[in-house]
Amino acid sequence: MTWQTFNVKKNTIANFDQSAGGSSAHTLVAVNQVKDPSANPTQILGAIQAPGQVYILNANGVIFGGSSQINVGSLVAAATMTPGSQFIQNGLYQNYAAGRGSIVVQSGAQIATNTPQTTTSGGGFVILLGDSVTNSGTITTPNGQTLMAAGKGLLLRQGYSIGPSSSTQNTTSTTIGTEAEVTKGGQVTNSGLIESRAQRDGQSFNPFERNNTDDFTAQRSRGKRGGFLKRV
Repeated sequence: MTWQTFNVKKNTIANFDQSAGGSSAHTLVAVNQVKDPSANPTQILGAIQAPGQVYILNANGVIFGGSSQINVGSLVAAATMTPGSQFIQNGLYQNYAAGRGSIVVQSGAQIATNTPQTTTSGGGFVILLGDSVTNSGTITTPNGQTLMAAGKGLLLRQGYSIGPSSSTQNTTSTTIGTEAEVTKGGQVTNSGLIESRAQRDGQSFNPFERNNTDDFTAQRSRGKRGGFLKRV
């Protein structure tokens, strides 16, 4: 879907109905390409709900305000020049050129992926891409992955996987999830909380939790999924 503007006002819910996917709804993707003629960033001040994946692409940036609540299967927010048609053609794993905007998650914002149906299932992901990425809110991915990457050029690739052919598998990686490679690195700042909770023997534990202030080119959480960054 292509929009001139894509914003969610406070006390408003944007619901993506992906129920047609049934038990596979978490694999469905709603790609939202924003081409604002006024070059404004997308502002999410209300709620977004979806059982599947939601991608918000705006080269001018995406701001998750302090009142925002995101509950989705997976989320991609990218301030990149990559057109939505390229996502449809190539999928998530490809090269990106950063736009002029930033990705900002403000204090009070809550972004969460849906809890997997079983304790052995991999969870969803939250991927934030741009020339600058800042998190001051709370990002929770049960048994999943959070990836924040900033740079002029970005490459996402699949981590360890077994596929039907050499083109759809990666058996040399030590990462389960998504890997990022950054050129001309920008700045990633986290002063919020990033956590990936999992279940073990009926009890909740948190293999990764970070709530101190850090500046990195990329930052990632490690649950069942891992993270990898290469800066060149």
